[in-house]
Amino acid sequence: MQAGQYLQKAGRATLEIDPKTRKVVAASDELVDLWPDRVGEDAAVKAIVDRHVEAVGKVFETVIATAPAAMSREADKESALGGWMTDCYREAAGVDVALQNGGGIRADLPAGPVTLRSIFNVMPFDNAIVKLVMKGSDVRAALDHGVGMGRIAQFSGVALEYKRPAESGSRLVSAAVAGAPLDDAKTYTIATLDFLTNGGDGYSVFDRFVSSEPTGILARDMLNGCARKQGVVAAPAPGRLKHKEN
Repeated sequence: MQAGQYLQKAGRATLEIDPKTRKVVAASDELVDLWPDRVGEDAAVKAIVDRHVEAVGKVFETVIATAPAAMSREADKESALGGWMTDCYREAAGVDVALQNGGGIRADLPAGPVTLRSIFNVMPFDNAIVKLVMKGSDVRAALDHGVGMGRIAQFSGVALEYKRPAESGSRLVSAAVAGAPLDDAKTYTIATLDFLTNGGDGYSVFDRFVSSEPTGILARDMLNGCARKQGVVAAPAPGRLKHKEN
């Protein structure tokens, strides 16, 4: 039976079958929540899990940097955390532009010691960074799509003025890369998650690359390396995303 995912539930079906006709004459079903207080725990398995939780837990508490102030996510505007993350991607990958989908940032980064657990909470997915070469017109389309998402995308290397809500293709009022207007005829390098290059969150534009180079490096490992290198993790200067009122 298919009963969901992640061992959250078990499916129980009861079938009453006529022994003569071998046909089902009645059926009922139930989804059983697999909570320990309901179904108990297997002592031998629990001992194995506890041993690994203790070992992994110690590793996760490794302090790799310090954050003088908390960095938070934002649903519909530029965020301190998104700016820091994309700056890390752009520097590590050596590209012009970096893009992180807003819905992929899963936790805020609190002030104080930055641990491996902090980074994992921010980026728990096994998404790797991909480097693309794209025409300026396609970069523009990716930026336009990003600012139209329910949770707005976060960027590095660009300064955008945008409108939302607005129709696809008409959201960008202006776009600049490294201080110069985005040129549709030029090519640019961009770093983003393989989830997005595979079409996640509707980013079909990433199929229109000139070239693609998987780095093989998980996004959270880039963030880990970035935090260790910086020592003190701080929000970048704001101003890369500006909303224009209609």
